[in-house]
Amino acid sequence: MIAIKLITFSILLTSITALPTTDLESRIAHDGDWTCKNTAGDLQFTAAHIQATLKKAPITPGSSGYPHKFNNGYDETSHARIKGYTSIDFRAKPCNKAPTDKTYLMEFPIESAGKFYDAGKKPKADPGPARVIFHYPSKTLCGLVGHESGNTGPLNFCEAR
Repeated sequence: MIAIKLITFSILLTSITALPTTDLESRIAHDGDWTCKNTAGDLQFTAAHIQATLKKAPITPGSSGYPHKFNNGYDETSHARIKGYTSIDFRAKPCNKAPTDKTYLMEFPIESAGKFYDAGKKPKADPGPARVIFHYPSKTLCGLVGHESGNTGPLNFCEAR
């Protein structure tokens, strides 16, 4: 009887721990590399590097100023949608909700494989063209965005390839 309960508990525990945190995190884990289109050359990021960057990203700004709020078409003060602004449609549920004073999106630079942006140091003149976007305070991964031309211009959603 004890053996049956132990086996049942083990199976239940295995199935619970195998569930992805979010649909997007599951997709990133299975889709592999991601590409951010950029006129200066497309940017490539592995799923492992995206996850590692998210894990290392603090939830409060460091000396560098990162992470900081990512408004995605909402006014920072009133939280109203800005007219004429096309926001990025993220796939993770909490990432498309209007921000409040307590919940909002944050952006953090993602660098090339093996390198991580140091939020605790003086800001870099060029933090790079790509950002990991996450929901505050849950730290749910929303996605990866990149500037379309060098480190300037609008941010666009990067896609799995």
